[in-house]
Amino acid sequence: MKYEGLQRELAQLESRIKSEKTQSVSLKANYQMLTEEDVIKKYAFNELDLVNSDNDSENIITLSKENIANLSEKVESLNE
Repeated sequence: MKYEGLQRELAQLESRIKSEKTQSVSLKANYQMLTEEDVIKKYAFNELDLVNSDNDSENIITLSKENIANLSEKVESLNE
């Protein structure tokens, strides 16, 4: 009986590992999608009312610490 119980526990743990790996892959894909430059620029334009400066040759977008914190919170809530 002890052997059967250990086998059942092993199967449950293997199932949990598989589930965690699947979730990890999903979160990595979501992270990659959210960190693409065009997605960030679209969000900056639509949600934060930021625009690219034509005078800036590198097209740098500047965010305040407060905006970065708010954006981080929104991204974290999307991943939950």
